[in-house]
Amino acid sequence: MNCSTDRPDPATRGRDEHGAALLLAVAALTLVSLLGAVLLANARAEIRRTDRLVDRAEAESVIDVAVSAAWGDIVAGASTAFRGSGETTGGPWSFRATPVTPTRWEVVVDSGTGSAAVTGRVTITREALAPYSLLVEDASTGPLRGRVRGRVGITGEASFAGRSLGDVQELIGSDATCTGCDNPVIVDDRRDRDDDHDDDRRDRRDRRDREHDDDDNDNEHDDDRPTRSCPDVDGTITGPLGGDVVYECDDEITLRFTGIVSVDGPVVFVLGPKATLRFDQADLNPGGNPADLSITQPESDDTEVTIVDSSFRGVLSVPDSRLTTFGFRWVGMVVAEELVASSGSELAGDWTPALETFGFDGWRITGWQTERR
Repeated sequence: MNCSTDRPDPATRGRDEHGAALLLAVAALTLVSLLGAVLLANARAEIRRTDRLVDRAEAESVIDVAVSAAWGDIVAGASTAFRGSGETTGGPWSFRATPVTPTRWEVVVDSGTGSAAVTGRVTITREALAPYSLLVEDASTGPLRGRVRGRVGITGEASFAGRSLGDVQELIGSDATCTGCDNPVIVDDRRDRDDDHDDDRRDRRDRRDREHDDDDNDNEHDDDRPTRSCPDVDGTITGPLGGDVVYECDDEITLRFTGIVSVDGPVVFVLGPKATLRFDQADLNPGGNPADLSITQPESDDTEVTIVDSSFRGVLSVPDSRLTTFGFRWVGMVVAEELVASSGSELAGDWTPALETFGFDGWRITGWQTERR
């Protein structure tokens, strides 16, 4: 009996298996190639992105250089808009600086090229040291004659009888209170404010502060200004003053002004901690520029300043002393730890724009933004 089985030829079977294996190999190779192409494309994109980030970081660092250049001219006394340009290893830069007010500048910086081009916008500001007609920690008055106009700053406790002082009373800090204030406004104490910028911006600002600290225009007298001891042996001043000078008064002296005391040019009196100050029926700097006369006692050993029926045009700063008045009229700014005004006496003062540029606490960056061009 003949039996037959339908078995594939071994040679044919081998060829089929080899063909299938080849197809699998080709498919695998194709898949690997596709994956490699994708990975390579991603790697190239990541490299390009990293390069752009590095270029942008360098462009932003160049902004620091440009801002420092603008800063230097502003601190040096620039008053009108100006431009500048240059180039560093990080690339080219240019800026334009525009004064918005005497205490605020806007600086726009362009740096980098192509996809790494960056524009930086910076605000540089400073605050005048004499923006108030009256700045006190504590105050106590009875009913008064006259009126104090402008801004009155209060950092502690104040009580005004009969009439509040100032067109607006600024309560500076959380501990400030006022009895009798008819227009009180609560403001932050600058000493307690948190910096609104991130650490990077703060580092930039601090670095500039260190670099330009020597150039800041503040209320200290210039080193090259002549310094003299108080005029007259007993400290009594009855006549004219003048000559761009700083008078340093000994600790034990009683500095007393009386009569008409005219001022010709900037005059500064700096009192020691134990010095005593009196105005007795004096008219200081009559008709003169209030920015030309400054009397200051930075520290005091519980000394008292007494003013009797006197007029004053200038800045009187005794932040550590008690100021007792029996009739006081001024144009400018008065600073005291405590103000006591006797009932029925005249108290009349006003701030003046002449002090808008009288002394500053230094330039600072209050805004910083960057954007791609």
